[in-house]
Amino acid sequence: MMPSAGFIKLILILPGLSYLVLILYALVFANRMVFPAPLPGYSDSPDIIKLGAADSGDIVSLLYLENPGSPYLMYYHHGNGEDLQSCLPRLEALKDAGYSVLAWDYPGYGTSTGKPTEKTVQEFALQIWEAIPERFGYAHDKVILYGRSVGGGPALWLASQHKAAGVIAESTFTSIFRVGLPVNILPWDIFNNLKYVQSLKCPSLFIHGTNDKIVPFAHSVELHEKAAGPKFFTWINDGQHSDIIETYSDTYYTSLNRFRDFISQIQGSS
Repeated sequence: MMPSAGFIKLILILPGLSYLVLILYALVFANRMVFPAPLPGYSDSPDIIKLGAADSGDIVSLLYLENPGSPYLMYYHHGNGEDLQSCLPRLEALKDAGYSVLAWDYPGYGTSTGKPTEKTVQEFALQIWEAIPERFGYAHDKVILYGRSVGGGPALWLASQHKAAGVIAESTFTSIFRVGLPVNILPWDIFNNLKYVQSLKCPSLFIHGTNDKIVPFAHSVELHEKAAGPKFFTWINDGQHSDIIETYSDTYYTSLNRFRDFISQIQGSS
């Protein structure tokens, strides 16, 4: 028995309808999945620095941990489920490792106002970057960009646009939609790091745990392969998404120190 014309038409239409549903789902839910801001873990205090955007009126919160005499400033972009309070132990660990540290909360995180999107995060990341020499006393060639997980998006984007001392991407992804799909079949993407790394203007270090269940290890492998310029890759055997510093501290700090030494060497010879 031959299938009816209506059945054949339905079979032909279903893939298109499914694709349309996927696009609509991504439009509605993708941004809130990328930026699930936790409840604020702190209140404003004299330690919290404020920086406002003249066009939107939104204000973001920054934390500066000065390390007098440190030759480098670590400009830190945290993960999507963190704020300045929850990532404070990591910031303090970086300070103890010999860096001055500047971190910030994305719009809608902590006591920052506004809505977090790829565009607003990039705009504020750039505004902070531009303010660093005057407000914090570090020339841009003494700033190391650091992005953990979703923070790799703004960090790698900045590193593709501006010449920093270096960029570190920990447990980050090739792009947001590629985390859930082998290839992105949607007409747009969020934080296309695979594109950014091909235009890096500074040395790069990728750090990733081989047992990461949130962002697969293969993402950093591909980012490292495609990255322009001098590049380094530290893989943490059995490391997961959020335990690299705590569980594998020796490997982690050795990697950071070697990267810093490399940056110092090439800057000293230039």
